[in-house]
Amino acid sequence: MQHLQPNTTLQGGKYKIERVLGQGGFGNTYIGYNTVFNERVAIKEFFMQGINDRDENTGSVSVSIERNIQQFEEQREKFKKEALRIRKLDNPHIVKVHDLFEENGTVYYVMDYVDGENLSERLKRTGKSMTEQEVSEILPQILDALKSVHDAGIWHLDLKPANVMVDSHGNVKLIDFGASKQLNAQKGGATTSTAISYTNGYAPREQMEQNYDKFGPWTDIYALGSTLYNLLTNKRPPLPTDIDDDISEDKHVALPFPKLISADMKRLILQMMHTNSKARPQSVSELLEKLNSKCVFKGEMKTEKEIDSEKTIISITNKNKTESKITYNDKDWVVSFCEDCYNANFKRLKRCYLVRLRVSFLIFIIVIMISLSLHFSIMEMILGSFFFILLCTIYVVKLLCINKETMKLVEKELLEAIGSGKYDNKKTKYMIALYHKVYEKS
Repeated sequence: MQHLQPNTTLQGGKYKIERVLGQGGFGNTYIGYNTVFNERVAIKEFFMQGINDRDENTGSVSVSIERNIQQFEEQREKFKKEALRIRKLDNPHIVKVHDLFEENGTVYYVMDYVDGENLSERLKRTGKSMTEQEVSEILPQILDALKSVHDAGIWHLDLKPANVMVDSHGNVKLIDFGASKQLNAQKGGATTSTAISYTNGYAPREQMEQNYDKFGPWTDIYALGSTLYNLLTNKRPPLPTDIDDDISEDKHVALPFPKLISADMKRLILQMMHTNSKARPQSVSELLEKLNSKCVFKGEMKTEKEIDSEKTIISITNKNKTESKITYNDKDWVVSFCEDCYNANFKRLKRCYLVRLRVSFLIFIIVIMISLSLHFSIMEMILGSFFFILLCTIYVVKLLCINKETMKLVEKELLEAIGSGKYDNKKTKYMIALYHKVYEKS
């Protein structure tokens, strides 16, 4: 038996187990009930898979092989330290530890129960990535939690979608400090003598190489960049070596983004995931400055630069004499989207018309040769090949007008991206007007 059974009680009946919430290599997490305060809690139990056994009758935990006893005791102490670290952190976006005790030959700690799901579960449930707007709404909360962690001299070291919970009201909670380390006050880096676990794709080079002296806020910032990438693309982030192997300036091979992601967000994530730790933002405060200056946050946190970005660049008056405005934020989105669409459609149309022109011309030559061999008159040859002459002319004209046709296709894709295929949609009209005014001149 790997976990406690439902209705099992702990601490003399103070806590009652309802069900298993999750299981990992170093512990079980249960949904429990505090019978004293009549409230639901989460209870984490230290239990090492493959090393611990459990008595089915008493629930007591033991070490199956004697040589593993020392490892179990060392990891159990780390588990206690994890609880004590979280206990010190006072932030609404970090789960709060309320109790720590030993029972059944192991250790338990009791924390807030978050009625929601982690972001990894959300991606699996929906089967699609989050929008930039959705990510921008939860990002300030994650950063607020991370700043508290760093201000306490702690590195999380396992930041990923599975460790970010969002409750039913949209409130974020940072969880699972099992890999966290305390800052070495004298030397910097992390205080540890044992290997630090990590998750591929979310760990920077210094963490994968276990180079403790180079750990810092930038280590968690890399993981946050990877987390944002995963949320926006629903793709697993690449390894640092894969990013280095991509010789393109924008790393689009290793880090491809959907078309609708803004250029500012792409650049920010590239900075956060830079394989050179010194090239990343060096603190959460520095990252917040970059975010605010690039207008990633919407609504609450506005700087002068963000306000400037909302100034009108085009004003449209509709038939009801109502004026509507398009801002620089809209401009950035439209230009970025249209550039990608234009390049793709231009290449496709050019290739298509060149192939058709060549085929038509080849058939025209064959018809002329056949006509000559059959001794047709010039008029008969012209009449026989007229259709293919017409086709060749049409494709030449299309090639000469390919730019205009490409623009129409881009406009169509822009309409679909906005979410409406109708030209009478107000927002669509404004974005199309912006497209013609801004993109064609850029």
